[in-house]
Amino acid sequence: MTIARRAFDDSDHPTVRAVDALDDLVLRNVPGGIMARRLAPEVHAALSRAGVYRMLIPREAGGDDLPYPLALRVVERLARADGSVAWCAIIGAASSSFGIGLPPGVAEATLWRDPNAGTASMFAPNGRATPVDGGFRINGRWPFSSGCTDAAWFVAKCVIEPGSAEPDAGVGSPPTHRMATMPMRELDIHETWCATGLRATGSHDVEASDVFVPAERMFELGRPDPRRKGPLTRFPFMALLASSLAAVSVGLAASATDTLTTALARRAERLDRGVDDLLGSAMLELAQIEAAARSTRTAYFTSLDTLWDAVVAGEDDLAAGSLELQLVSRHAATQAADVATRAHRLGGAAALHEEHPLQRAARDAQAVVQHGLFGLGQHEALGRALVSSRMAPRAATQA
Repeated sequence: MTIARRAFDDSDHPTVRAVDALDDLVLRNVPGGIMARRLAPEVHAALSRAGVYRMLIPREAGGDDLPYPLALRVVERLARADGSVAWCAIIGAASSSFGIGLPPGVAEATLWRDPNAGTASMFAPNGRATPVDGGFRINGRWPFSSGCTDAAWFVAKCVIEPGSAEPDAGVGSPPTHRMATMPMRELDIHETWCATGLRATGSHDVEASDVFVPAERMFELGRPDPRRKGPLTRFPFMALLASSLAAVSVGLAASATDTLTTALARRAERLDRGVDDLLGSAMLELAQIEAAARSTRTAYFTSLDTLWDAVVAGEDDLAAGSLELQLVSRHAATQAADVATRAHRLGGAAALHEEHPLQRAARDAQAVVQHGLFGLGQHEALGRALVSSRMAPRAATQA
């Protein structure tokens, strides 16, 4: 299909302009973020003022309700400056958007009460939800809770213990999982995050100890409340998750190649024969990684835009587009890690310093690809989905 120019291609959008103006602030605070292992308070405040955390919240709830592809272009721009900032931005924005799974009035009183606050979340089913009158008592501890130090709310997956009002799926069936919506002030943060990549994301452990959560604040991940409307409620959930994180990778790859090319240009300016004096093998590898970064970005945003168009147009069959975006997103994360690593190697001794842009891009891109969404198990599942999509309906069901 022919892709027409869209509103989300417009660099004049207020959120895009606000984010573009943050580069100097973000770069000034890189050393502090690395030392503190979390975003600097002024960076978090600037993201909030720029409207980053409210990008995916409905307008009627005080959000900006940006088209999803535009929100991810914002994240990509942030990643060109710093991966940790971009990671916290998309985690805060996407986690807040999960309010579409809550009944009308509940999200507005919790996750969306302050659209600029940001939300943290964790999908590992590390919590236990014990039924009590009016709701559940939550106990659990969730690692890798990015952005928890600045978030107002935390959304975490729990296993519903027997005795609840949940439908009985039968003996031997998988446990029932629900997401619990909890205020951060009722939770404990254990400062466990000491990583090489995405170091300033504050991805510590979050613990709930006998926290009461009303029943209406429990919801099923990836299943919006039927009373919620809008394209995001129809966007395939696994494609949403994979593409949200891949936006960081795409920005990191661009940052790495831009930084390297500029450094080589400065070096050539000091040489007698200019660019002709640069090592030929370095020029070859630069061209290769630039091509990889650009082609990956093009494939990623083309797939994202096409699926979004189908959702907005009200198309019913989104399976093929969802599968494509998941494949492309996982490939983007892998390619970005390779591009950033090769760029770092070409950067020479200067890139050894932990605050150097090439060093940070390589570390951060590798950290993204280590995420469970981009693991071999997910690739295997996508391979099975590809084969099933070519099988006759009955045979595919049996498979």
